[in-house]
Formats: sequence, structure tokens, C-alpha cells
Amino acid sequence: MSWSKFDDDCPGCKPAMAKVKLDANGQPMIKDGMAVVGDPLPDDDPQVQAVIRVWNETTTRQEREAYHAVCCMNSQLPTHQRLAQAVMQRMQKALEEIKDG
Repeated sequence: MSWSKFDDDCPGCKPAMAKVKLDANGQPMIKDGMAVVGDPLPDDDPQVQAVIRVWNETTTRQEREAYHAVCCMNSQLPTHQRLAQAVMQRMQKALEEIKDG
């Protein structure tokens, strides 16, 4: 696994999910401006399966590389941002479909 180079065969280059920890009021816990997360969700979690299905079935290599660049290398290139946002929107839609179920 490499943070700086995308590889379709690398399991670490695929999206992962974790639950956001909540405070006593049910609000996300924030530390240093970031949400506090717990352990990763298991691969058989319906949300993870929906996100991976989007990844495997709807993304192009260029989109996957851009998503990796934004998420792992904090790329600010407009082309990376645009392509990664498109992937994230499809993932969000898939997650909402599970929720609305």
C-alpha cells in the first residue's frame, strides 16, 4: 500500500467507512476540527457494500485516481476535486437509498 500512488489491486486504495462517535447529546464528537471516528465498519456491512458497489461498478480509473488523490494526498487540483466529488455524490446517493430502504 502506498499513500502516494494509486493501485487498483491495492485493498487500501478502496474506500473504507467508520462510524462517527457521538457525544451525550447525539452530536458528532469533534477534535481538532475533525469528527472522531471509531473502528472501521466490516466489509459485510450494508453501507460498506453499497459504497464498494459504486466504486466497482460506476467509477472510471480516472475517477478512482482522483478520489485517491483527494482523500489520501489532499489534492487541491480542480480536476481531482471535481472527479472525486462526482464519486462521493454517487456514494452518498447509494447510502441514502439504503437509509430510505
